[in-house]
This record gives sequence, C-alpha cells and structure tokens, in this order.
Amino acid sequence: MAASGMPRPVVVSGTSEILFVYGPPGTGGSNVSLATLLQYIGDDVHRTVIGFGPGRFPDLLTERGLADELFLIGGGGKLGRSLATFRVAWLAFRRRKRLLAIHGNGITGVFLSALAALVSRVPVVAWVHDPMISANQRRIGPIVKRLVRRVKWAAVSEVAAGVAVASRLVERSAIVLIPNPVDPVDVVPDEYLDADPVTVGYMASATHRKGFDVLAEAATQLEGEPLRWKLFTTRRDTADDSWAALDVLPAGYVDVPGYSDPKVIFAQCDVIFVPSRNESFCRVAAEAMLNGIPVVAADTPALRALLGNDEAGLLYPVDDAEAAAAAVRRLAVDPQLRRRLGDEGRARSESFTPQPIVAQFRPLYGLPPQVA
Repeated sequence: MAASGMPRPVVVSGTSEILFVYGPPGTGGSNVSLATLLQYIGDDVHRTVIGFGPGRFPDLLTERGLADELFLIGGGGKLGRSLATFRVAWLAFRRRKRLLAIHGNGITGVFLSALAALVSRVPVVAWVHDPMISANQRRIGPIVKRLVRRVKWAAVSEVAAGVAVASRLVERSAIVLIPNPVDPVDVVPDEYLDADPVTVGYMASATHRKGFDVLAEAATQLEGEPLRWKLFTTRRDTADDSWAALDVLPAGYVDVPGYSDPKVIFAQCDVIFVPSRNESFCRVAAEAMLNGIPVVAADTPALRALLGNDEAGLLYPVDDAEAAAAAVRRLAVDPQLRRRLGDEGRARSESFTPQPIVAQFRPLYGLPPQVA
C-alpha cells in the first residue's frame, strides 16, 4: 500500500479499480463503515482510497491494510477543500481508463468527487450517512447535481436519504437504502447479561447532539440503584454542567475509561445507553444489537427503525431524562428482559452484517456477485 500526498499512476492487472473518496479523517460512523466495506469488498477490487489526512481514519486504513493505495490530501478551509477537489479530479483523470467507479462516502465525499466524475466520465456511487443538512450542502447541492449525471445513490437510512433530498441532490425514488455494515469480529462471548451490578455503557462524544446532558441527568436520578456507568468517551468542555454533575456522584458509580476497541467495550457492558438527539443510523446501537446487548435510546426515527417498538431495546421521548432513567432502571432490575431484548437485537442485526451490504454494493459498482 502506498501513502502519499500526491497521487501517482499505477499499473494493476487482473482487478477492477474503484476510487473510494472520504471526507473528515476521524473514525466516525461513516468512515468506520467504509473501512468495513473495504475489508469485505472482495479480492477482485483494487482499492484506491483518497481523502483528508493525517488522522485516525487513514491510520486505521494503514494499520489494517484496507487500501491498496492511500493518498492523503489537504482540506483546511475553503481553499484547502477546493484544492482537495482538484487533487481527487486529477487522480481520477489519470486513472480513468482503469476506474470502474468512484465511491463518494457521505455528502462531503460526493462533493469531493463531483469534478472527478466530470473530467473522468467515471460513474459515482454515493453513500449518504449524514444525519442533518447544512446550509453549505443546500447551497452546493444543485450545482453538484448538474455536474454529476451518472450517480447511483445509496443511503444508510430514511433519515440520510432525506438529507440527500433536502440537499437538492437527488429525488427520493432514486435512492436505495443500504445500512452501515457492522463487523461480526467485534462480537464478544455472551457472558454479561446477569451481572451485578449492571453496567450501562455510553460510546459517543460528550456533546449536546449526542445527548450527554441527558446522560448526566439520568445517572444522577439513578444514584443508589444496582448499576454503574462506564463512559467510553473523552472529557471535554461542554456548554452545560454535565461533567460537574457527574463528578460529584459517589466514587465508582461513574467510570470514564475513554475510547477503546469495541470488543473490549462490549465485554464490559450489560446495557448500552444512546441518548443522541440526531442520528442517521447509529453504529453504536447496531453493534450492541449484534452482541445481543439491549439498548436504551432516544426515540428518533433512525433508532426506532433499528430497535423497533421496544423489540431490541427501550425507547424514551427525546430529551426526557426522567423517562430515560426509568428505562435504564427497568433493564437494571430485570435480567430476563435484558435477555429477551438482546436476543431480538441479535436477530435483527443480521441485515447489516458485511456480506449482505457488500452484495448490494457490488452491482452498483458494476461488479459481478462474489463467488462463495
């Protein structure tokens, strides 16, 4: 695998080359999903990846060998993003005779691919993960739509599809739903549902969008219950008093181990708490389901689509910390309920394991089905 700031031509025999374009270099849900797709896409694909760097995501690609070639480009500010768009276009133009498709990951990846598609005449496969629309997306969307004519659109959920439509990039009828893949290598032994005390895990940034303030209120209300909290996040300044409220709780009741490998995290959790106010899919909930761990989540469209109506977890009204605490309490005292919800979650998660996701993407790229 080559990593470089400037693309170079390469001769590859016997494979179909796809250019995968990503945006922000962090390990958010969209990039982690792209990594899983790259891992399972098949040996007949030459995986050329280009995107912003350095960062945690390009480091992950390098460590796991998920790109046959990796090119890192700048992206700071409007000028940096414009230059990045030209670099993606230059690479696509140089590879145009070999490229089968350009994969634009997220709306940022699609925007970065627009000029490349225009100059190379290579079709784009867009995979939208975005949970909300920005003013910039709404402004640029119609321009990109005029530039890029040959696009096959996929979205991880109805929420993400709605963002693409609101960005005036595409009509809803042209979007196929392909959820984020969740890798079964992160499944841990089923040995944690009858623990005492019950451990409630939180895996997200400590931000308002992720509902960290609701977590702090719920944890405070549940002080004295037979449970403990493990927050797999990083401490950061917040606009509210969330950390201050958590810091005065009894020692051992709230632990902050920080980010870790998913398998390490799920081995320690009996319940996963997802108070997020806005999600397009929610990998954390999907990964918990794959592990048979029940979820307590805010009742947003994406999370209801994943969990069903109290089928793989318990939903509570968005922003209602009292209802969230009641749902956590209900699971903490009822191991049979945890088991039932966990089993249903594992069954529902089969639709977003990597193989069916790859099977949907290969024909979009123009690839034949994988040989078993």
